[in-house]
Amino acid sequence: MLEKVRIYPVKRTVKLDMDTILEKTLKIFGNGKIEGDSVVATFPGLKSISSWMEKGKLCVETVAEKCDDPMEAIRKFNAFLEEVTGYSTSERKKLMSKV
Repeated sequence: MLEKVRIYPVKRTVKLDMDTILEKTLKIFGNGKIEGDSVVATFPGLKSISSWMEKGKLCVETVAEKCDDPMEAIRKFNAFLEEVTGYSTSERKKLMSKV
C-alpha cells in the first residue's frame, strides 16, 4: 500500500469548502463521507482517498491498492481533481513543473 499526500492549487473562481468537496466526491466516486476535517471515499484502485482544504489549496491523501483496471482509477482521480480544483490534468502539470 502506498500513501501519498499531495497539495493542489485551486482556481480563484472555484468554490472550495467541505460541502463542495463532498458533492464532487459523491459525483465522481459514487461514495464519500465527512470524517473530521476531511472527505473520505473509496474506489477500486484507491483503498482510501481523503481530501481537505488548507490555506486555499486542496490536500489529498491517497492509499492505493491493486485493482483490475488501474487506468479507470487514474481517470476517476483526475476527473475528481479537475472538478474540485478547476484545473485540467495538463494545467496541473504545468503548474507543478513551475514549482
